[in-house]
Amino acid sequence: MKYIKKALFLALIGAGFMAPVQAAEVHMILCGGEIRPADQVVIDAFEAKYPGVTVNAEAVPWGTCQDKSTTLAAAGDPVGLAYIGSRTLKQLGRSGLIIPVDISEEMQALYQPGVLATVSDGGQFWGYPHAFSTKAMFINCGLVEAAGEACVAPRTWTGLYNMAKAVNDNTSAAGIG
Repeated sequence: MKYIKKALFLALIGAGFMAPVQAAEVHMILCGGEIRPADQVVIDAFEAKYPGVTVNAEAVPWGTCQDKSTTLAAAGDPVGLAYIGSRTLKQLGRSGLIIPVDISEEMQALYQPGVLATVSDGGQFWGYPHAFSTKAMFINCGLVEAAGEACVAPRTWTGLYNMAKAVNDNTSAAGIG
């Protein structure tokens, strides 16, 4: 958590460099529909460090946030900082609607390479990784064994298909789901 807060703080600092020096307000969009207390602590620290600069943080629900961010950028009125899903970063970067950020080697070492890949394209980083999800598959060993299979996690899609087919064909349960 300490590193995530540091990364978010660095992102806010970076937003200050992106905004014109005379700017009195930095518009920030937070996808997810809420501004959490930890977010407000970072915003307050940024504003204290840069007197006269106000962060206008706007919480936008996930369902409309990506569209709002890209529409504002395409219209020439981009936000100064956005906490958005990484899947749009490459599109925004390739379109010239955002600027790349520098992530030090020390900071890069804090992340798995796959996580960094979500915010990089063309040899540049387009944002700081902040939140990411891990997908997991759970196996009902009793059900798999009742289907006549060993309860061993499949290593390939074919293995998963075969396990699911065995459960579907040999029990009254669905193979996946």
